[in-house]
Amino acid sequence: MTSDGRGDGEGGPERPISDAELASRRAQLDQSLARVKAQREQAEKPAVATFGTNYSKAFRLASEFTGCVLVGALLGWGVDSLAGTSPIGLIVLLLLGFAAGVMAMIRSSRMPD
Repeated sequence: MTSDGRGDGEGGPERPISDAELASRRAQLDQSLARVKAQREQAEKPAVATFGTNYSKAFRLASEFTGCVLVGALLGWGVDSLAGTSPIGLIVLLLLGFAAGVMAMIRSSRMPD
C-alpha cells in the first residue's frame, strides 16, 4: 500500500488524490451507507410489527364474531321468555347474530390497520 492509501497492485505510476476527489468519494460512500441502512430498517421493521398487528387483528375478529353471536342468543332468549315462543326467537336471533358476526368480520378485515 502506498502512502496515499491506495494499493499498488497495478504497478502504474502513483498520482496524489485531491481533496475534492476524496470529498466526492466520501459523499458517495455516505449515500451508499444511507441506502443500505434504510433498506435494513425497512426489512426489519415489518418483521417486528407484523406479529403484534396480526395477533391483535385476529383477536379483534374473533371477539367481534363471538360478541355478535352471544348478543343474538341473549336477545333471542329474552324474546322467547317475554313472548312465550320457546325456541323460535332463540333460533332466529342466533342465526341473525351469526350473520351479523360474519358481516362484522368481513368489514373489519377489509379495513386498513
